[in-house]
Amino acid sequence: MKWLTTEHIQAEAKKGRRQALECSIEHWEQLAGATYRELVYGMCNGKVAIHATYCAFCSRYFYAAGVGKGCKECPLRIFQKATCGGGQWWKVREVIDSDRGNYIYPSKEAYPAFHREAKKMAKVLKDVHKKLYGKGKK
Repeated sequence: MKWLTTEHIQAEAKKGRRQALECSIEHWEQLAGATYRELVYGMCNGKVAIHATYCAFCSRYFYAAGVGKGCKECPLRIFQKATCGGGQWWKVREVIDSDRGNYIYPSKEAYPAFHREAKKMAKVLKDVHKKLYGKGKK
């Protein structure tokens, strides 16, 4: 898997809201589409993570305005009434954390739940895209 780099994510975030959103969708689609082996390898080698540094919206709003100050401008907060996809990000994160206690990747047993929750997060982002731009991102 050729994961998005943090440099690419930050560059897309600087281009504008739409580019940041489409980059975020791509990130979550990569996570949802990764095999267990690809996911573990990517997470263990620092190629991908469930973290704000891999979110183009966080790069655009959270970090750019100063940690915690920009969340109110994030389209996820505006359209989902909460940051990080109305809490969906936390559901994905919980699969990893509750599985074995704050590991960086899910166990093989928890992978199906991780995959399911990552797909839901991609859908949340696509729904926001549709609300903002009138059609879904493919």
